Amino acid sequence: MGPGGTGLRRVRTTAATAAATAAALLLSSCLLAGCSEGVDLAHSVQTRLGRVDGVLSADVTAPSDAEAPRIELTVDPDLTAADLVLLLRAVGKVTVRDDYPSHRLELEPADEEGDVLVVDDTFAGRDDELAVLESWQAVTQALLGPVTYTVEDGTETIAVASDGGLLHDATEASRIGYGGAGTTWRFTSGPSAVLVTGRVAHADVEMLQRVQRSTVSSELPVAATSWRLERRRDHVLLALEVGLPEQVEPARLTTERYAEDLRPLARAALAAVGVGDAPRAPDARPVWLQLRHDTPAGDDVFGFWVSDHRPVHGRDRLDRHWDRWLVALAGAAG
Repeated sequence: MGPGGTGLRRVRTTAATAAATAAALLLSSCLLAGCSEGVDLAHSVQTRLGRVDGVLSADVTAPSDAEAPRIELTVDPDLTAADLVLLLRAVGKVTVRDDYPSHRLELEPADEEGDVLVVDDTFAGRDDELAVLESWQAVTQALLGPVTYTVEDGTETIAVASDGGLLHDATEASRIGYGGAGTTWRFTSGPSAVLVTGRVAHADVEMLQRVQRSTVSSELPVAATSWRLERRRDHVLLALEVGLPEQVEPARLTTERYAEDLRPLARAALAAVGVGDAPRAPDARPVWLQLRHDTPAGDDVFGFWVSDHRPVHGRDRLDRHWDRWLVALAGAAG
């Protein structure tokens, strides 16, 4: 092709490149401007919140697609629940005035390491606002473990990292007597956990105590290495991680090989959740019992019993007969 053709290509290429470069620069400048505006907004809100009575420090994130807006406030630990109501109203006025978007708000008292209240921007002004704040303060003052108290979408979750104080914290929660239909309490101690919906009752604490005492006992041939106890509105679940003395392939974990070793643990678990109690309480919930085994491929739920349902055929694809074995064991206990 002659020089004319080459020159035309060069002109077109240069023009196209220039147009693309200009578009990229325009987009970049828009993004930078938007980012700058977001940072400026966050800084403005943070400065104003730092002046609110009771706020010791504030950290406000810039709105972005990568991260939801969040406000973290460290507050005076001596504030009462009524003081916090006023503080939240002041926070709301700042965010509305500066047009800060819908966000997550975290409050942490200055002297309570790990205790935090998490709410959204619809919390202030709710009918139960004062009651929730009073509950949060009562819980953080009475419990040993750090508390993350989350309120959102009409529900509240009270998560307590109790560690060695698990029974103490559950007992204190029972004494406080707080909780409604949308309340979930969660206490953790290492790999073990307790979950209660609604109020923590004295009966829940007694059940927890039995589980702690009986399922991890060193006197058992095979004990649980961890457990999860859930007392929900419509059932009780006890899931046990079984500590077999050696690594066992799932296909070899059969009733023929291990039933005698696991019988004392299964009986202790059934007794801990009230199976065999006489007389049976009229309001007693159905009981679910899971036997689990940790394998390199994941958690193997090899045994599953539900007090008010027959075993589901085919649940255990290896057909190791543990579900039917648990039915017989529970029948003998009851």
